[in-house]
Amino acid sequence: MTLSRSEDERFMRRALALAARGRLTASPNPMVGALLVRRGRIVAEGYHHFAGRPHAEVLALRRFSGTAPATLYVSLEPCAHHGKTPPCVEAILAAPVSRVVAALRDPDPRVRGKGIAILRAAGREVVTGVLEEEARFLNRMYFHFQNGGLPYVIVKWAATLDGRIADRRGRSEWITSEEARTAGKRIREEVDAVLVGMRTVHADNPRLARLREHPPRSPLVKVVLDPRGRLSPRARLFDGSPVIWMTSPRCRPRRVPRGARVLTMKPGPRGFDPREILERLAGEGIRSVLVEGGGKTVGHFLRGRCAQEAVVFFAPKVLGDGVPAVAGLSLPLAHALDVEPFEIGNIGSDLFLRGRLCSQA
Repeated sequence: MTLSRSEDERFMRRALALAARGRLTASPNPMVGALLVRRGRIVAEGYHHFAGRPHAEVLALRRFSGTAPATLYVSLEPCAHHGKTPPCVEAILAAPVSRVVAALRDPDPRVRGKGIAILRAAGREVVTGVLEEEARFLNRMYFHFQNGGLPYVIVKWAATLDGRIADRRGRSEWITSEEARTAGKRIREEVDAVLVGMRTVHADNPRLARLREHPPRSPLVKVVLDPRGRLSPRARLFDGSPVIWMTSPRCRPRRVPRGARVLTMKPGPRGFDPREILERLAGEGIRSVLVEGGGKTVGHFLRGRCAQEAVVFFAPKVLGDGVPAVAGLSLPLAHALDVEPFEIGNIGSDLFLRGRLCSQA
């Protein structure tokens, strides 16, 4: 039974809502939701929880009974390769599924249209492109890494209304409310790594921990840019999860705390090349990075056009003189970076904006 486009979209929205449940746990795999529909009713559902665990389609099929044909809705093309789990297309072909509706193709070269081709060759009706943009946005970090081989970068800062992250003496406790600070830390749960520069470490001595860990997902990796080798082995960020200590070859530290790795790079006049940083992090298996600062580090990634998303908390305060949220960036209006918001709201007494970064050039 072939349903109308509007019905397909209605069921796909449910698949996307299921997929979003894996937002904090599915990485490095994509978020995927699946459901089975028979005679216009949902009869089974599933979503991907963790890498190495059954995929969404398999979980839905395990909860599916009967012999009458059904339609499978899935937010991403079913896989066709052996990884930590068997190919999903095998489970689909073994079930009474006559029609598969997939939001879009998987960019992973091990899949990339193969799952759809196998299903069609076996006589199954396959429909793609249903809520494709919504599905791509949900898995934007996954698609970015698969298509370009570099981690997806979010830059984050908390500032006054006039764009200051500290007063002229460097004091920043506290510009934003406790609720905003907690919301900012919660974003760390979405990414593989958090990155800061040495000025932030010296000023705040942060732990850079997630609010919650979600085993068996890999722990948050802390990345510190330290071209001059000034990081103390007693810094608080060495507590807990692993650290990548980026420094220059001539400043390689003599003592490296347990759980830390040293990566050396040759710095340029303005520090490390942000693209080279991301290439090195990709080699460490990192697919998404939250750049938390300070202003010079944020500006470095923005100037290099190496960030895809911005998260900003604005406190209803004005400082005038002070430390800028974005330093070292000077663009003419015609080449300004635009932020296309997809979330705007209030958190505590503060304003919140999250959006995609894009250039006018």
